Amino acid sequence: MALLGGSAVVAGSFLSWVEAEIPAVGVRTGTGWRNIHGNMAHGPWLAALGALMVIAGAVAVFRVRSRGWSAVGLLAALGAAAFVGYEIVDIRGATGGIITSLGAGIWVMLAGAVLGVIGAAMTA
Repeated sequence: MALLGGSAVVAGSFLSWVEAEIPAVGVRTGTGWRNIHGNMAHGPWLAALGALMVIAGAVAVFRVRSRGWSAVGLLAALGAAAFVGYEIVDIRGATGGIITSLGAGIWVMLAGAVLGVIGAAMTA
């Protein structure tokens, strides 16, 4: 479960996170790697947390008993869940007449983070 959850977090970091309708500009789409303004977003951080979840899940799949990797997987999954929660609040809190809607990437990452927490908790 941690392996699948981490993979979902990594994949979600590349998908659409937000669609924003900006007055006098039009509709723009942002991902984890490029936000609606064209700047680097937080996708690399979430992809790194997802990669840690994948490694911790792989260690569990190969039946290597390591409390250290179980803890790393759990912390990475909790961090990813918190980070995605922050992104949801940030996107929904847009001001200045900007109308936003959450993209599929946010939901894929949230589901992956929750799955990762469950999987890491089971291995611990």
